[in-house]
Amino acid sequence: LHDGKVFTSGNVENVCRTLCPSTYRFSTNSLSDLPRLLQLCRNCFPECRVGKYHEQVSVSGRSVDPQRLVMACGEAQLDGIEFIEAPSSLPDAMSFHLSQNAQPAE
Repeated sequence: LHDGKVFTSGNVENVCRTLCPSTYRFSTNSLSDLPRLLQLCRNCFPECRVGKYHEQVSVSGRSVDPQRLVMACGEAQLDGIEFIEAPSSLPDAMSFHLSQNAQPAE
């Protein structure tokens, strides 16, 4: 729903893609670097939903540019970053959609 109207409907894959067009999963060579990677993702993509997904960091949103994070990791001397584009999960897509449409409390 968006403003009380149906925003999208259909099968789960199409609903997820409509609500959240892109999701990337980032990983690092060392699990001890995962907290740093998570924080870098939050800094690089403040408009996106960022969270841990197993031993990776998942970034979901409308305009995820993975090269922006790769450059930031280089500047932060965090090496061995890999990423893949992945379909958005329903919880990630719903969380992103709801965060984009949240109304501030009055």
